[in-house]
Amino acid sequence: LNYCWKLTGDVACLTDLADATDISCMGCPNIGGQLIHLPRSVRTVELMNCPKVEGNISFFTGMDLTTLNLRWCTKITGHISCMENMASLTDVNLGNIGPLIVGNLCMLPPTVTNLNMAYCPSIQGDLETFAAKCTRVESLNLEGCHLVAGGITPHLVDWLSAMKEKNLNSCGRFYLTGDMSEVTTPTVDLSNMGTLEGKLGAIPTSVMVLRLAGCWKVSGSKADLQSMLPHCKIFM
Repeated sequence: LNYCWKLTGDVACLTDLADATDISCMGCPNIGGQLIHLPRSVRTVELMNCPKVEGNISFFTGMDLTTLNLRWCTKITGHISCMENMASLTDVNLGNIGPLIVGNLCMLPPTVTNLNMAYCPSIQGDLETFAAKCTRVESLNLEGCHLVAGGITPHLVDWLSAMKEKNLNSCGRFYLTGDMSEVTTPTVDLSNMGTLEGKLGAIPTSVMVLRLAGCWKVSGSKADLQSMLPHCKIFM
């Protein structure tokens, strides 16, 4: 029922669908009701842009979700620790819900591959701890999460650079730390990290592509970086 703009009703009508595994009503702004009326058999919940839906995400505790998409559902509240033991959860999109979603990134399960918590300003954590647990992340959007901050080590440079897409603008203070000669990836991508500070230092000459678009606070001119990496394509 995705993007049925004129559809009205209450998710309570779904309660008796005891064998339902997928609920997808994205972009139905006139659909309302409480999360607790969803059948607990569901594994995929996609209610993006259903702002009349209300409830606490603790309802999902103990459920075997693979996808949870409640983006723009601004009446949703809760602590992300309810997802910690979901062994199959890969996609989490709680973007633009706001400050009533709380918790630390390290409370997410290691299975997560796609995470959007943009503009959930009560979410906190450091990327080093998160990356040590959630090694499979391919897409990461934490824009506007100003309590997410910390050091960016050579290992994190590799981890971030391997992602298909990321947006870490308007986060807390990130700073480069450690011996950058330990970077192993040939393509360093630190773009969309507007609060990142520091100097890349002795980055290895094996780096063939360097992306720093939006990294306004990283020191060093393009000319200086090019002299260090004469065979590297640099994008700033």
